[in-house]
Amino acid sequence: MNTSLNDPKLKGVSFDLENRMMRVDLQDGRAILVPLCWYPRLDKAAQKDLAVWESIADEGIHWPTLDEDISIEGILLGKTAPIKQLKKEPLTPEKLQEFRTRLLGMSQKQLAEALDYGLSTIQAFEHGTREIKPRFETAFWALVSERVT
Repeated sequence: MNTSLNDPKLKGVSFDLENRMMRVDLQDGRAILVPLCWYPRLDKAAQKDLAVWESIADEGIHWPTLDEDISIEGILLGKTAPIKQLKKEPLTPEKLQEFRTRLLGMSQKQLAEALDYGLSTIQAFEHGTREIKPRFETAFWALVSERVT
């Protein structure tokens, strides 16, 4: 593990399902909040499955019932699940808003400018008053791939 990350060691994991966040506590006292949308298997999991996790040598987290492994280093570096895993489900208005804010850290206006769409179109997509078309999804995932990975 990279020593510039101070060789972080896992202490515990908890979830705030109302806000769709995972909290990872480290032995050095740090706590990292991670959006569940970064990890689709966790995001879709039942609370009982999230509660069953194991430490991987204090350097990672394993959920045996979900077949999911996440390294502490990856969490600290802001690494999400691979984009292909994020793209497996349709881009709903709720997911669009969540990915826009939590993955890209962009406002609606910034996303509209980045993808050369009108602001009202982005707003309509997120409010569900306009159907998200495949052309938009393709452009959105290309932007996510460019900015996140």
